[in-house]
Amino acid sequence: MPKRILGRVYVTTVKLLWLLLNYNFRCTWFAMRIIPMLLCNAQQKFRIVPRDLQVLEGTEALLRCEIYNLVGAVQWTKDGFALGFSHTIPGYPRYSVLADRNLGIYNLRISNASIEDDAEYQCQVGPAKFNSAIRANARLTVISLAECGLVVIPVNNNAK
Repeated sequence: MPKRILGRVYVTTVKLLWLLLNYNFRCTWFAMRIIPMLLCNAQQKFRIVPRDLQVLEGTEALLRCEIYNLVGAVQWTKDGFALGFSHTIPGYPRYSVLADRNLGIYNLRISNASIEDDAEYQCQVGPAKFNSAIRANARLTVISLAECGLVVIPVNNNAK
C-alpha cells in the first residue's frame, strides 16, 4: 500500500518506480501524482533500426524500420528528400512502404534497384503527445553488374 507523506502527496510503490526507470516511461506531473499508470506513456523507440545494405542492380532492396509504442507519423527520406507518408510513393513507382501500423512496421521496399537508388535513407517517426521525434539512417549501395564485370545472359528454356 502507498504510504501517506506530507498531506496529499503519495509515494508510489517500488514496483511502479522500477517500471518507470526500466521501461522509459515519460509521465506528466499530474500522472505521477494522481493516476500513475493510466497517463504514463511508453516512449516510441526503434525495435529494428534500418541498416546499411548492398544489393546488386536489378534486385530488390528492403530497408527495415520497426517501432515500439508507435504514436507518431512515419515516413522515409532519400538523401534528405521526404518521400511522404503513403504506402505508394508518387514519382517513385518502384518504391513502396510495407506497413502495419498496429505492429509498428514501416519497411521500405525498392524493386529492380538501380544506380539512381544508391543513396542515404532515413526512417523518420514524428513527434506525438509526450513523445519526441526519432530518426535512423541507412545507406543503400547498389552494385552495378557492369562494374563487377558480370554479364547477364537470359536463358530461354523453350529454344530448340
